[in-house]
Amino acid sequence: PAGPVKTMPKAKVCVGGHSDRTGPEPINVEVAQRRADAVAKYLVELGVPQPRIVAQSLGSSKPLVVTGPGMSEISNRRVEIVVGTC
Repeated sequence: PAGPVKTMPKAKVCVGGHSDRTGPEPINVEVAQRRADAVAKYLVELGVPQPRIVAQSLGSSKPLVVTGPGMSEISNRRVEIVVGTC
């Protein structure tokens, strides 16, 4: 891994999973957690030390595109990675 992961060796790698509003929020939270976990696993495979990674679900709470309940929006189904403080 390059960039901030190497230049900030003590910083946490925050992996946040997101979902859209197509289903009940408990399911959205679960799906978003699976997204975050999959990306965290991949980062470990790339050499990021697992103890530095914090994977969490944000469900549909922080959409990129605001939609009504039950509306599908692919832009909201994502994972964001931030290096720093979680």
